[in-house]
Amino acid sequence: MEEKNIKSKQHKLSVALRIATVVLAGTGAFAYTMLHTFMRAIPYLTSDEMWKVFDGKMQQKVLSVETWNTLMRGNTFLSMVVFALVLVFFGCFQRICKEIGNDNSFSKENVKNFNVMMGLSTEIAVIYVLRIVIYVSRCLMASYPRAAFIIGVLYLVFAIGFITLAFMCRTLSRLVYNAYEMKNENDLTI
Repeated sequence: MEEKNIKSKQHKLSVALRIATVVLAGTGAFAYTMLHTFMRAIPYLTSDEMWKVFDGKMQQKVLSVETWNTLMRGNTFLSMVVFALVLVFFGCFQRICKEIGNDNSFSKENVKNFNVMMGLSTEIAVIYVLRIVIYVSRCLMASYPRAAFIIGVLYLVFAIGFITLAFMCRTLSRLVYNAYEMKNENDLTI
């Protein structure tokens, strides 16, 4: 009876995690759409009216939408790569949820999935650092420091977020591996 309750709790936890993953993916898709809209608004956000707060510092010429699109050439491709990597990331997390539902939380499969998720997060962080290098330098070379500042801060926040996520996945991988080893030692002792 107690074993059945444990399996039921594991199954409920697995379902809750899967629902949370879907909600998180939906929230991420919404955030990505908002980010895309924000990126399209940067020419307007760099106008003199918006930067009066800085007392005329960081002067730049008017940034037209056409110039902005030229400066951001290639950004859509990198966004699609990030989107694909995030989908793979969520796929790995779904496999972890499945293992939890099968009452196999501390397994080599989960260790492997957390390690893959760590690698994916690291790759995404590197892409954001690459975006900083490419797009901030393009904006600075074209004399648009305000645009460079905005996208530099934005991409840096994303890079730090994904580096943090990679660290969390690495930590969880080690935690699950240690629990897996202890479980095996206990099984051998019995």
